[in-house]
Amino acid sequence: MSFTAKIGQITGSASDNDANTVSTALLNAQHEIIAKISQVNPNMLHSMSTEETQTDNSSDLEPLDINTVVLNVTRYDSTNSITRNCTPIDMKFKEKATDSDSIYYAPKTSPVYTLDKGKVYIYPAPTGSENGKVTKVEPGTINDNAETVANMPASLKPLLLNIASRDVIIQRLGSFTGSLPTDLNDTTVFDALGDFDDSLGITTTLPSIHADYQDAVDKAQHLIDDVGNIGGDVNTDGSGTDIYSAQKWLIDEDPEMLSGTLSTAGQELQRASAILSGYQAELSKYQAEVAKESAEAGQALQEYQANLAKKIQLFTTLISKLNTDYQWLTGQLQLVMQNIAQGWELIGVGQLDSQAKALGGGIGK
Repeated sequence: MSFTAKIGQITGSASDNDANTVSTALLNAQHEIIAKISQVNPNMLHSMSTEETQTDNSSDLEPLDINTVVLNVTRYDSTNSITRNCTPIDMKFKEKATDSDSIYYAPKTSPVYTLDKGKVYIYPAPTGSENGKVTKVEPGTINDNAETVANMPASLKPLLLNIASRDVIIQRLGSFTGSLPTDLNDTTVFDALGDFDDSLGITTTLPSIHADYQDAVDKAQHLIDDVGNIGGDVNTDGSGTDIYSAQKWLIDEDPEMLSGTLSTAGQELQRASAILSGYQAELSKYQAEVAKESAEAGQALQEYQANLAKKIQLFTTLISKLNTDYQWLTGQLQLVMQNIAQGWELIGVGQLDSQAKALGGGIGK
């Protein structure tokens, strides 16, 4: 199993982990381990060190990596056939180390070294016959599939995995907002309810009764009892009306004129009835169209509400799952942090045990 697969187990899903995030997390975990061990158990750094040979102080020197720890620097003295330890000096004395008139001058019997621009400079400058050696601890090459890290003891592998998993989980937690439905961010789906088109597609205008209806009704009424407001024809000589109501003919006991007047009033009522029938037909047509459009609008609204309810339910389910995943990852982060803390405690105990033994004792069992 690879580092990536094991980190996937710790974080719950290897497929949800970004490959670049995993590789960066593994590298950063190395940096963190080196920096922390140099604080809590420096003696352990020797089991993680490499040695680099220098034959000059040229600009081609390999620069130190981030968090690289220089444990020791030596220079071979061919005159006395002995390898001598180099004393570290501040870089401000770098030039004086080669000045034979300076008190900071470094002869081959008392070599020095300094760090400048991420590189190790040894004085006197090393040569092919008097080379220098730099013992250092720096991040090693990671073989993901083989689960190995160059120059790192296997005992530190669980700590490496937990630190890398911590960084991956933090990245996953930070990306949760990107998993939320976009509709929830801009409330489009909810605003759409207010945008629903509730207008009816009615093309027919609400009919109104023709003015002739009222004219016919008024004339029928006036013919019966109010001939003064009948508004009828005038005599040819303009002298006024000669139309009389049915009431007059009743008083005059003129049945022939009474019958004619009532017949005329009946015709006016028939005219009004015919107009009313036409109006009712138009009104029925309008009511039918309103009923049809209302039914279609009601059906459309029901379908819209049903679809909206489904979408809201889908959002609710999705948010519930995201919340469950978020809570689980938060719990895993706490567990991983506990494992990291325990790992540092074990390394620190090793340092205390080493110091006690150096004093001739040990930790009581």
